[in-house]
Parts: sequence; structure tokens; C-alpha cells
Amino acid sequence: MRHMLFAASFGAALCLRTVPVNAQSVPSGSPVPGRALLDFPLGTVGEIPALSNAGGGGLFNPAAILPLHPVRLSAAVAALSATETRGVDGQVGTVVATRGLTAFGVGLARMSVGGLDRTGDSDPTVLGSIPYYTSVASLLAAHRFGGAAKRRLVVGAAARYRSGTSDTVTASTGALDFGVMADHLGGHLDLRVAAATYLLRPFNQGIERPGLHLGADARVAGPDDAQEVRMGLATDVTRGATRETGLYASGRWRFAEARAAVAKANDFQSSQTRTRLGVAFRGTRFAVGVAHEGSDPGFGSIWQFSFSTQIR
Repeated sequence: MRHMLFAASFGAALCLRTVPVNAQSVPSGSPVPGRALLDFPLGTVGEIPALSNAGGGGLFNPAAILPLHPVRLSAAVAALSATETRGVDGQVGTVVATRGLTAFGVGLARMSVGGLDRTGDSDPTVLGSIPYYTSVASLLAAHRFGGAAKRRLVVGAAARYRSGTSDTVTASTGALDFGVMADHLGGHLDLRVAAATYLLRPFNQGIERPGLHLGADARVAGPDDAQEVRMGLATDVTRGATRETGLYASGRWRFAEARAAVAKANDFQSSQTRTRLGVAFRGTRFAVGVAHEGSDPGFGSIWQFSFSTQIR
């Protein structure tokens, strides 16, 4: 899996231990299968991961569930598909409720790979398929600070439970993530800056490979957020795996938005440059988006789709 990429109740996640369930003997504390699948930019639909809320926010940064002008209740779903050679599929869904300056949400994400054939030791005959997938369930919370922060600073936290399966091995673990986002800075520049941990375990880190998502963008043209051009930078790192740095751009004219990105990723002494293109359409209470990512040597072209709705 070498796709180039592309935080009282919350403390309970750290107490979850790895639970292997399989026909083989797996030592307690072994890595949970499927971590590499979560390096795919699921639910971002061409946006900077640390700032993205196309799929409802929360998967890569819990602070992203709380925009400056939140609604009472929102829901979003997104899907990712890359079907050449091996079928890579992903889905994510998020529901967020907001009261005042605080938001709470729940999210569920799943990534899987199909087309992995099982054969005998010396016989090429296909005996079946090998399951390889992972899922992440999240409890999310975010708060926007008033006072001296002037409602421009959001902090978030996420308690996560991840399970993964690779062939006959199944294991699970918990994680606790933290995120921060500052927005509407610099007057007309409308600067946004964000950072978040991903699948962080302060203890027993051999079970999980944590990640870090950093991103920032600013308005370079246009009078407001309904008519603007933005440019930004992002860095996304997974310990012991991928590191990606990307240049992002977007333009919005009222209900329509176009997105583009060029990202260079390094993994195991190799590198790859990828392009992403996306479009989105925003109505009064809904938004839809689609994005395409250039062909990957192992997985082919990657498509993403998103839909979100809100109750004010």
C-alpha cells in the first residue's frame, strides 16, 4: 500500500487496548491492520485536509466541524473510489449539532481494498479473496473562543476507535486527537491556519502510526467568501510512512467552486507528484462536490464525491 498522501469522556479512548481476534497467534500490542488506507484523502474532495469540511469535517481535524457561521444541525457523506487493478473504496459520514459556540458530532469512516486474490503456496489457482479494510468511529467536540480571540480560534478533540482486518488478523485500538483552527485573520486576506494530530496514542505507540496535518490558505482576490480566489499550502505526515506537501488553489463564484492542487509525496525513498481537480456547487442548505486525482501506479485514477445538508 504505497499510495502517496496525500485530534473526562475523551480520555477513555486511551484506555482501550488492542484486541486481536483471528485464527493465528497475534501478540497483544501488534499494529492494527489497515493504517496505510487512512493516508488516502478520504472526504477532502480537493480541499486541504486540515481545513476540509466537504465530508463534514472531523476526520483529519476535529476543529473543522465548527465554521464561523455554524448551523444547528448538519450532516455530510463522502465516498472515494479507485477501481483500476485493485478496488479501493472509502466512505465517510459525519453528523454535527451546534449550540452557541460549541459543536458535538459523530463520524464513521471506512476504507477497503478489493481484488486481493488468495492462492496456494505453489499453485496459482485462486482460492478466494483476502479481506483488507479498516474503519474509524469518532466522537467529536469543538469550541470557538470569544473574548480576546474574537471568535477566530477553534479548538477541537476527537475520541476515536479504529478496527482493521488483514486476511485472518483483526485488531482494534483507541486514539485521542486534538486540533486547532484560526480563521478570518488578516482582514481582507481572510487567512486560515490549522493543525491537528491523527490517531495519536501517547502510550504504546507501536499499535498505531500517528499522523500530523498542517494547512493554511488565504484570499488572494475577490471581495468576500462568495466571490474569491484562495491559495494555500499543506503538509501531511504519517510517522514511518508518507509525507506530502501540496500547493492548493480554489476559486468561488457564488454557488460554484473550482479546486486544484499539486502535491508531492515521499515514501520509502521514492517520490511522486500528483494533481487533484475538483468542483463543488453550494445551495442554500446543501452542497455537492466531485474531485479527480491523477492516476496512481498501484490504484489507478481516484474519484471522490461529497454531499452535505444543513438545518438552520
